[in-house]
Amino acid sequence: MMVLSFFLLLKKVFMKKVAVLIDGGFFINRIFFTARKYYKTHTFTSDEIIKIYWNVVNFHCTYKSRDEAEDALYRVYFYDCPPLAPTDQKKYPFPEAGSGHTTPKNFNPKTHAPYVLRRELHTALAQTRKTALRLGKLGKETEWQLKSETLKSLIKREITWDQITNDDFFLNVNQKGVDTKIGLDISTLAYEKLVDKIVLVTGDSDFVPAAKLARMKGIEVVLDTLGFSVSEDLALHVDGSHTFNMVKMIYKALDSRVTPDNVDKLSWWNEYIAKQSVSRPSKGRRNRR
Repeated sequence: MMVLSFFLLLKKVFMKKVAVLIDGGFFINRIFFTARKYYKTHTFTSDEIIKIYWNVVNFHCTYKSRDEAEDALYRVYFYDCPPLAPTDQKKYPFPEAGSGHTTPKNFNPKTHAPYVLRRELHTALAQTRKTALRLGKLGKETEWQLKSETLKSLIKREITWDQITNDDFFLNVNQKGVDTKIGLDISTLAYEKLVDKIVLVTGDSDFVPAAKLARMKGIEVVLDTLGFSVSEDLALHVDGSHTFNMVKMIYKALDSRVTPDNVDKLSWWNEYIAKQSVSRPSKGRRNRR
C-alpha cells in the first residue's frame, strides 16, 4: 500500500498542469465544417457539443511521448460571444418566396436553431466543472452575408443569382473583447506561473504576442487548429502542434451511433472500425466473471 501511494505521489509530482484555452467560435465552426461533409443530416445537441469539447480536452491531457506522464488539467477556458438577443429583430434580405409580400419578414433570434443551440451550450458550460466561460460582447453593426458554400457555387456557375434565397445568407455579427480576454488570461497564467503548459485551440494568429510572452516565462505553448491550416507566424511561436481527426472525434462523441457520410472516401475508416471492435469487448465477455 505504501509503495502504491509512493508511486501515485511520484506520478503527481511529474504531471504538468495544463490550461486549455478554446476559441469557441472557431471550435464550433470547425465542428459544423466537418459536419457539412460527413454528418449532413445530423442535428447536434448541446450535450453532444459538450462531449466533443471534453474529447478535445482529454486528448491534450493524455497525449504524451514515451517518457512523459499524463498532464493534470488546471482549467478549461472557453471564449465566445452570446448570440443576438431575442429582442434584436432584423429583416431578411428577400421577401418570403410565394408569400405575395414585397417586404421581407423579420429574422427571429429567439427561435433561430443555431442561436438556441449556442444559448444552451453557454448555459451548460457555465455549470461545467473546471470550466471558465468567458463571454465577449456583440458589436452594434450587423449585416447579411452570403454563405461561403453559396459563394463557391456561384463562382463555379453551379447556381445563378436568381436562385439565391434567404437560406443562402448568414447574419454576420462582430464580436468584441474575446481576443483581449484570451490575451489577458494567457498573460495571467504565465506571470503567476499557474500552469506548466497552455494548449491554444484556435486558428487565429492574433495571439502570437501572448504566446511569445508565455514561452518567455517558461510555459510550454501547444497549438491545436482542429485540422485547420495554421499561419506560419503562429506556428513559429509555439512549442508544437497537436491535433486529431475531427471525423473520429465527432463519431466518438455521438457514441458511435451515427456513421459518417462518404465513408468510402475515408481510407482509414475500415481499419479504425476494426480496431474499435477489437478494443471494445462484447457485452457477454464484459459480464463474464
